[in-house]
Amino acid sequence: MKLSFKKILGYLFVFASLALAFFYLKIQDNFSLSSSSVNPLEFTFLVFFVLVSLILNGLKILWLQSIFKNYLGLVESFSLAGVNAMWNYLPLTGGLAIRGTYLKQKYKFPWTEFLSTVVASYLISFIAFGFFGLMVTILLVTEAKIIFLSIFSILILTPALVLLVENVLKNIEIEFINKLLKGLLGFKLIFKYKETLIRLILLDFLIILIDSSRIFFVSQFSGKIISFQSALLITPLTIVASLINITPGALIIREALITFTTTQLNYTLNTGLVISTIDRAAVIVGIFISGVLGSIYLSKKLNDG
Repeated sequence: MKLSFKKILGYLFVFASLALAFFYLKIQDNFSLSSSSVNPLEFTFLVFFVLVSLILNGLKILWLQSIFKNYLGLVESFSLAGVNAMWNYLPLTGGLAIRGTYLKQKYKFPWTEFLSTVVASYLISFIAFGFFGLMVTILLVTEAKIIFLSIFSILILTPALVLLVENVLKNIEIEFINKLLKGLLGFKLIFKYKETLIRLILLDFLIILIDSSRIFFVSQFSGKIISFQSALLITPLTIVASLINITPGALIIREALITFTTTQLNYTLNTGLVISTIDRAAVIVGIFISGVLGSIYLSKKLNDG
């Protein structure tokens, strides 16, 4: 029987995902801390919050793709979110490459339009996270206001900076730059759909609330208690770190941000380290559960197509 490229890609999709999951879990030692600090039922509860957050990220993918008339199924979108998150444990957002490859092979979705959805998603999230963090800082936080106000203001201004860079680059006659701009300029189309734009911002707010609840429960279960408003401030910063993904899965950077934020809010250094480590363990388990299951589902979709 002759195997098509899509079938081969589907099989590689599953095998590589399983290998990635096995390798990463094998080298992690975070689980020893999680098992000694929270009981299995509490840890399962934390993983549940991770899965809910991934489902909401899948909804974001669904809405963004629909703008370009590329209509995905619900389960397919959720699977893409899980696979994307899992493959981000490779350097430089490897999950985006996997997601883009799947959409290209399955739906002939152009890379330029895919880049547009990615840029739009990032800019919308920066606006949402910045605005949310700004409101939390103004209304609920009494310590280190200048630091947090500055950080969240920069996030809100990021889209304006992107537009400024675009205006400078469009006057440069270089083929590579022109192709890049073609992808970047596509995000403007998304900003014309005001209803979808508002839904995406509200969805980001909901994701922040879900992730903040998980961090708050981590603090309760571990005995390193922080207030819910502190968790609301920590979450937008950690999600931004995950989006940028300079290191695999934003390792170290995410933990450093949680520790930095908690110390700025007058908690101990140990509090930030314990919360970030246990939360990382829950995130890893949730992501790799959804990522492996999503890989199997998407592989089947590719092979059936």
